Amino acid sequence: MRNALVGQIERSGRFALATVGEPVLDGAGLDDVVITTAADCPAEECLEMVQRGARVIILTPVPRDRERQLYTSSGASAYLPMLIDGGQLMDAVAAALDRGPTPPRLQPHPCPR
Repeated sequence: MRNALVGQIERSGRFALATVGEPVLDGAGLDDVVITTAADCPAEECLEMVQRGARVIILTPVPRDRERQLYTSSGASAYLPMLIDGGQLMDAVAAALDRGPTPPRLQPHPCPR
């Protein structure tokens, strides 16, 4: 999924990527945007990154109300369905980022466990 997401971000030309490869998200913080999945990033890790100033966007193949509430209460900027169309996904990411200060970089990687 990471490679597909990175490809969509690059093709869109709308966002700059800070890193592509294995991330070290323990340091994700102020002005970072982390795009990940609920399977790769427990809500507790989402909350920790948000508390350090990162903005977290959770992608999910099947949106669930309880999971949405969990990540929303953990401070996630968005909880989005994995959309087939890359343009729709990039629009949804942009809309989530418009809700706050413009971040300088995106980190489309899973959280470490």
